[in-house]
Amino acid sequence: MGTRRGMASPVRAACALALIVAGVPLASEARVRCTGGRYLVQRSASPIIAASGVELVHDALVVGPGDAQLLSLGDGCPATAVRFTQKKTLTLVRARWIGCPGIAGRVRLRARLDRSCERMKGVVVARRLNIRKPFTATLSRCGDNIVDTTGGEQCEPPGTATCDASCLTIGCGDGVVDPNAGEQCEPPLSTGCDVNCHSVSCGTQCDCSAGQVSCGSACVDLQTDTSNCGACRKTCLADQQCMLGHCACPAGQRICAGQCVDRQTDPTNCGSCGNVCLPGAICVSGNCACPIGERVCAGACVDRQSDPQNCGNCGRVCLPGAVCSRGSCGCPQGTKLCGTGCVDTQSDFNNCGQCGSVCLSGEFCSAGRCVCADGNRLCGGACVDPGSDPGNCGGCGKVCQPGAVCSVGNCKCPPGTDSCAGACVDKRSDANNCGGCGKVCLAGESCSGGRCICADGKAICGNACVDKQTDPGNCGSCGTVCPLDKSCTSGRCR
Repeated sequence: MGTRRGMASPVRAACALALIVAGVPLASEARVRCTGGRYLVQRSASPIIAASGVELVHDALVVGPGDAQLLSLGDGCPATAVRFTQKKTLTLVRARWIGCPGIAGRVRLRARLDRSCERMKGVVVARRLNIRKPFTATLSRCGDNIVDTTGGEQCEPPGTATCDASCLTIGCGDGVVDPNAGEQCEPPLSTGCDVNCHSVSCGTQCDCSAGQVSCGSACVDLQTDTSNCGACRKTCLADQQCMLGHCACPAGQRICAGQCVDRQTDPTNCGSCGNVCLPGAICVSGNCACPIGERVCAGACVDRQSDPQNCGNCGRVCLPGAVCSRGSCGCPQGTKLCGTGCVDTQSDFNNCGQCGSVCLSGEFCSAGRCVCADGNRLCGGACVDPGSDPGNCGGCGKVCQPGAVCSVGNCKCPPGTDSCAGACVDKRSDANNCGGCGKVCLAGESCSGGRCICADGKAICGNACVDKQTDPGNCGSCGTVCPLDKSCTSGRCR
């Protein structure tokens, strides 16, 4: 018996079809009943059906024994509906798919198996893809992917030792490495070789356990391995199982958008792929429905007994702060309706103690009373800190003198200043209190360091600072007056 090898091809123009048909009870023994086999699709110049974004293998239809009617498209997309009808001279096959990966829209198949069960002929229709393609498939002698020469099986083309999943020939047909014939293992193994049989000095038979084949460096069961389902490197979807070499979703589930879902309960694929239920709705037996006690309002399921946006009826909105109870709007316990909303009159600034009672600036509402913060007191309609407020220093209405600050309830002049005539002044620079309270500097003088001084270049003459270089009344010296027809220049009348 030869080895078998899975062929993982890239996305091909021709979409592969895999059809698994279980035995169906017959109305009459005279009717046709095909027991199973593998049918190779005869390729035409153009593809049967185009697909994108999906890796497909097997250009074949597989009719296998079983106890249920199953049908798969491509690499395991299960049919959403399938029917087989046995006639006296043929078997009719009808199938439909929705939502297969890489194939847009619905795909339908209609075919006939002839009385000899040697030939299948039909048509594939995909309206979204504008495809209507007839096909013909003939029975292969490699139906189970293993060539049994004693049973009269052969590869296509005939005469080779073994074949892969599509009944195409591969090397190392007897599964035994023969160094004399140039066969070798790859990578070198002590007891076997991979499906390519590429290495030297192996010399022992490359056999896996019964029911398993070699995929790479591992022996796997192509009938159940989800990473090598039906062929090496053919991986099932995350939720799928590998059953009899075909990827299939768990019972009751179908593929939608690349994952297995239960369309009887999935609210995003309710009844069919992509049918999304309204917000809050659930999917029951393939139909979207609101939970018990809820109704649809504005495109969502709501409980009109408790929803403040739909209280009692759709669109009936409760006031701010209100709650909906048994279909009626009301204020929560401990609150009261004031104006257009429910408020807590024990703590609400604008409704302190009763509706409309507004607290003053700086106050807050506590236990239904407007109070100042700790350390503050109410003075003239506002909360102030008598320890630091210069307008209420130590008590309401006690105003500190100009320039003074309030510290711990006492008015004080800032450091470097003194109190003079009810104001805090700096006697080192104040021209009205230069060096002492009430000591006023002359006109033109300034106070510097507690002394009255004239500006640079000027001197005191009488009660004023003058420039004796230019002053005609004090030209060169105090009291020297220039004649009317002369001016003072450089301290001389000229």
